[in-house]
Amino acid sequence: AIRLNPRKTAYLGNRAAAGLKIQSRPCLKQAAEDSVLAYEMDPKYSKAYLRAAQAHLKIGERATVKLAIQEYEKLVELEPDSRAYKDGLKDAMLTWEADWA
Repeated sequence: AIRLNPRKTAYLGNRAAAGLKIQSRPCLKQAAEDSVLAYEMDPKYSKAYLRAAQAHLKIGERATVKLAIQEYEKLVELEPDSRAYKDGLKDAMLTWEADWA
């Protein structure tokens, strides 16, 4: 489906969700790439920010954890009443502090 319509954010989001479930490193990287592309195409697509943040956090590298924090911050900006997004941001920040601060 993505090959036929690469600009459809829902297709990218679905592939990202599948990659998050598989959790292998290549799938997590693909999930992050798909999600970033989706939110670049649609800056209000909160699921794309969420999946990108989850993938980046699971990859667990210094740069990707930093990206996860930025993505969770954007989610909190988009949906300030979401406890789940605030908790995700807190977890990402704790990971950053524990590993790189």
